[in-house]
Parts: sequence; structure tokens; C-alpha cells
Amino acid sequence: PTMNDNLLETRQLSNGTTLHLYDTSRRQGTGHGVVVMEARLEIPVDDRCLPPGQRDGLSINTIGEALGSCVVYVSRKERVFVPDEDKAGLISAFQEEFCRNAVPYLLHPAFPSRFIIKQYREHQKKKAWQDAAATQPDQDLP
Repeated sequence: PTMNDNLLETRQLSNGTTLHLYDTSRRQGTGHGVVVMEARLEIPVDDRCLPPGQRDGLSINTIGEALGSCVVYVSRKERVFVPDEDKAGLISAFQEEFCRNAVPYLLHPAFPSRFIIKQYREHQKKKAWQDAAATQPDQDLP
């Protein structure tokens, strides 16, 4: 969280994750702003969120070394040039819509493990690309 993040709500979900909803809106000229509701789902890299049968044969230590002890799923709802007097209502609407539409999906027992494995695969792809780039001679030099 940054200094201008205003925590709206925290929820412990039944699948071992923690959901935080923030108002990260900012000013945009006189009397208007960019209204932003940001959801951050903290997913611990542990046996509860990543059971042994859902690890693609990887150890929890291998995944934890790559990703750390926690991964974060982020979702944002944003609208620009909102009159100041409409901000509170819009934040409430964003919050209500997110809780109605996204929370059931985030609550799914398989969501944490699927997200962690996806993050791990992306990390490995990026690492392979960086390693390959580091071993390639610079083609631009004469």
C-alpha cells in the first residue's frame, strides 16, 4: 500500500487468502478526479493455498524461492474525470460490483493454487528469457 491508499475493506476468504479493497483515487484538476478501486488478494505460498497434488510436481520450496512467501492478485476498476461529488457513490458501486462478481471466483478452492502456478510459470519464462539475453553476444557492436 502507498500513502494515498485508503483501505475500504479486508476479508479473510475460506480458501486461505486475504482480500483487501482500497480506494486509490487521485485528483485530476479542480473539482474532478480519477476514481480507482483496487482489489489485492494476498495468496500465501503454503500447503493450504498450494496443496501437494496441485504443484505440477514442484516442491513448495522451489516455488517459494522463485516467488517469495506470498503472491498478490490485483484487479482495478477505474473511471477518469469524475466530479468530486460523485466519487463516494462510484467507489461504493465499484466495491459492490467487485464483491458480487469477482469474490465468488476468487473464493474458488482451486483459485490460489492455479494463480501461484501461473505466476511461477511466468517467472520461469521471464528468467529463461533474461538468462538467454545475458548469454547472447551483443549483435549491434562492429
